[in-house]
Amino acid sequence: MIERGPAKYFHGREQEIHDFQYLMLQTMDRQMGSSMLIQGPPGVGKTALIEELKKHALQKGWQVFKLSNECLFDPKELFTKLTKKTKPKAFQKSFGIDLKVFQMNIATASVSQTNALNEALVLSQPTLLYLDEAQTLHDFLDHPDRPRITSFLNTYHNLESKKGFVLLLGGLNHSQEVLQQLGISRWNTGTVQHLKRLEPTTESQIIDDWLMKEIKTKDDPTHWIQQISQKTDGWPRHLQSYCNAISQYVAKGGHLTNETLHQVIAYGDELKKKNYEERCFGLSRKTKQIITSVIQSLPEAFDIEDMMEAFSKTWSSEKAQDIYQKILSRGIIQMDQAGVSSVPVPSFRSFLIEHYGKDRSRELPNHGLSR
Repeated sequence: MIERGPAKYFHGREQEIHDFQYLMLQTMDRQMGSSMLIQGPPGVGKTALIEELKKHALQKGWQVFKLSNECLFDPKELFTKLTKKTKPKAFQKSFGIDLKVFQMNIATASVSQTNALNEALVLSQPTLLYLDEAQTLHDFLDHPDRPRITSFLNTYHNLESKKGFVLLLGGLNHSQEVLQQLGISRWNTGTVQHLKRLEPTTESQIIDDWLMKEIKTKDDPTHWIQQISQKTDGWPRHLQSYCNAISQYVAKGGHLTNETLHQVIAYGDELKKKNYEERCFGLSRKTKQIITSVIQSLPEAFDIEDMMEAFSKTWSSEKAQDIYQKILSRGIIQMDQAGVSSVPVPSFRSFLIEHYGKDRSRELPNHGLSR
């Protein structure tokens, strides 16, 4: 069951799409490339938006290439990605470069040669390079290839291009901080996008599309839309879960009965719970109980310093920092651009309290923080 990737019925994110299209035009007009960062907690729809932006780039005649982390420090890997769909002879004719060494997918022996070819390729026509899960670059902060990664990001962040160029990055909310540590500290206006929950009207449009276009029901979908919307929190991952449930339990052209609606909601609830359990994977039960106790002791919007102070009553400073990084990377908590932290989805907070917050008052330390 696919719950991550391109959205079958995409609605919303108009401002983000507008900013991306404007950025494309700017890079062509000013002959200077730029970057855009799409960030937010897990399940907020980053990958679906990136897929939508790719479509807009392709419709405008841009060439689009997906990068891996290895592309940032291995020029040969980058060249492989950039020429994956290009026939060597056609490439040679376009750029006047002897590509015999690349026949049969044999990589270059010379890094400098590869760099020159990369430059020729991305400057030949308007180009979009994109990298998802940018927060994983945190793993390379102490890596021997960190200087190469920094060099790559600095080069492509402001690449001189007469044709138009955008480096598109997607990742969790702390991706901007990771990129700053790798040398990317300045962003153009409108190029850092913080995704939030979908608007109710957008959510309703998506559910309506699944019922009317996917299922092709003849019934009035209003009641179903209202009931499902109450369960999804405007969260794209949950929305996808309940829409998958629609496909499971409603036949093509089928009727929208109350019995079937109960089945759809029950199955969607199960998928939502599994998603929350996956976010907590790798944390011991006791650790999840302590984290939940701290979350319960804090207001819904809190300062991370208060959470760290509460953690320090149980763990050492080093352990507390490690736990914080884990729950941040798993999307158990998020920090917005104003520095305010929270559990991203209300139902996730309720899930933690229900499963790990019961009868813990006598077992866990008193963190000294009022709700």
